[in-house]
Amino acid sequence: MKECECLKGCPFFNDKMSDTDGLGAMYKQKYCLGDNLGCARYQIFTRLGKEYVPMDLFPNMNERAKTIISRSTNKDAIPSRDLINDVIRNMFSPIGTRK
Repeated sequence: MKECECLKGCPFFNDKMSDTDGLGAMYKQKYCLGDNLGCARYQIFTRLGKEYVPMDLFPNMNERAKTIISRSTNKDAIPSRDLINDVIRNMFSPIGTRK
């Protein structure tokens, strides 16, 4: 696969974790330069939009991504408090203060 379209601006690597060594380098190789569709962050980004990707979501947290997507796409469901808080935090928190 080609390089992930989100890599250059990905807050996970730019704000949370270095992508040059250790676990960060392994994640980058596997998800950003390999299997984009397997990345939990990319799954939410493509299905719901950037604002729905929680700042603390690691690329391998696929079960959490599935939960967020299913709660957001079920028209009869009321969004969970966690989902709403994640969206609000992503929209209104300055980059340096995000959790």
